Amino acid sequence: MPSKERMAGSGQVSNFGPDNPKEWETFTSSSISTLVNWLDFNDTEWITTATVNPGNPLAYYNMEEGGSGTTLTDRSQEGAGLNGVISNGAWSTDEKKSGTYSLEFNGSSTSVEIDELCDDMVDVGWSVGFWVMTADTSTAEKTIFCINSNTSTIRVWLGMTGGYVKVWDTAYRGYEWDRQINDTEWHHIAMVYIDGTPGIYRVYIDGALDTTYENASLSVGASDLFTLGAYYSGGSLTSFWDGYMDDVVVFDSAITSQQVKDLYNNGGTPPDLTSATIAANDVVLQAVCKVTDREWGPFYGHPAMAPIWETKNGKKAAKFLRGEYLTGSLTAGSYTQPTTIITALQLDSTGTLTQQEYEHIYDGDDATYRQLLYRQQDDLLAWAGTTNFTMDKTQHTSGSLDIVSVGFNQRGSYMNAYITGSTIRNSNTNIGAAALQGFTIGARYTIQTSRGPNRFSGSVAEVLIFDDDISMDDHLLATTYLADKWKIFKEENIDAILEPDDTPLSTTFDILD
Repeated sequence: MPSKERMAGSGQVSNFGPDNPKEWETFTSSSISTLVNWLDFNDTEWITTATVNPGNPLAYYNMEEGGSGTTLTDRSQEGAGLNGVISNGAWSTDEKKSGTYSLEFNGSSTSVEIDELCDDMVDVGWSVGFWVMTADTSTAEKTIFCINSNTSTIRVWLGMTGGYVKVWDTAYRGYEWDRQINDTEWHHIAMVYIDGTPGIYRVYIDGALDTTYENASLSVGASDLFTLGAYYSGGSLTSFWDGYMDDVVVFDSAITSQQVKDLYNNGGTPPDLTSATIAANDVVLQAVCKVTDREWGPFYGHPAMAPIWETKNGKKAAKFLRGEYLTGSLTAGSYTQPTTIITALQLDSTGTLTQQEYEHIYDGDDATYRQLLYRQQDDLLAWAGTTNFTMDKTQHTSGSLDIVSVGFNQRGSYMNAYITGSTIRNSNTNIGAAALQGFTIGARYTIQTSRGPNRFSGSVAEVLIFDDDISMDDHLLATTYLADKWKIFKEENIDAILEPDDTPLSTTFDILD
């Protein structure tokens, strides 16, 4: 039988358990007077979505040429015949990612030139993907592909230097390259260019965002030269790839992070794009605050930078894969502390290969950074201008939704961090007195700095922002509303709930399976 539970916000008693789930239908934007921003990714009245559908590839090269010849055949369903000309290449059956063959590059003279490919990459976003393997562990500069405006000038170059995958146009572009690939193993490399002013480069390694640059200026010309394995400098080819390539694909649109993951296919056999293509994604193009009508959206409204609209626990949430974020302004422009931010969110179990130093879940500013919730290794931390405070649970939300609440209460403040009923209080740590200004979800606002790519990997279902250090009753009202709506009841995360004076509450949440 369910135990008796005090109804949050009223002092009454109600049954709350698996036999009588309380839906908290009375929770509205006026239920708690200090609620100033409310984003609900399940409420279609307040969410605008778009579909990113890359369709068939512009070109697809699966390297299945029968082990002979100097033609790299375009086998995409588009049938445009964008074939490449191979110079000094060899076909390998020993090292291949799929099928029977890969193309071996000798590191000194092998290249593939694909005429007319750039004709379909003018004034649009585009995406390229490759399976590559190095022949040795050399850290020398090596080209994966390059677009030259002529035989001397680089438009954009993607290659390896120091073992890291980097982008060059007039300088190296990107921040905090995370992984080296000069290990003689197969790696999936993808580059996505989002056309705009400014343009955006994104580089993925094995399905995960490795680096990004959001101030690009790129203009591909119809007669530009597209070359695999080398680039033109001073009228001749140089910086040759030394190793192997397989399953090269080009789209004439910017694809999403999820679609890059689909190409990677968890490291397994690449999808056969001669007869299939990657699935379309619905994304959250705009989220509107249910209190103020303020709008949150991706950088310059680009759909490829919007979070995926996915189903979580039977409802719709926003999924972030380190390449997406939403940003918007608050109704008053600024809220001094105290403030309380409650989120229903899930941290992904990203694994050590793609674990970056930080993952910024949200940032309460639209100019620098002020009230942060972020992940470092296995911990969640909060920061408000002075120092951070680490929650004392590790991996507490990995793989499933949870409720995380942080109270920011100026210098010498306490911070409340409620995780599905558990309470962590600290009255000594000075996390800082920074005010709440704007709100960015999935990233720290300073996107164009060295911290830019350290973005969130996980899902956000709902966000409640209060212009106050809300009472325990109000907190219980908000968290039980979220817990029941999103079915967030996990025994291992439920501890004794504390009253405002730090004495234990007499009851705890019942568990809903």
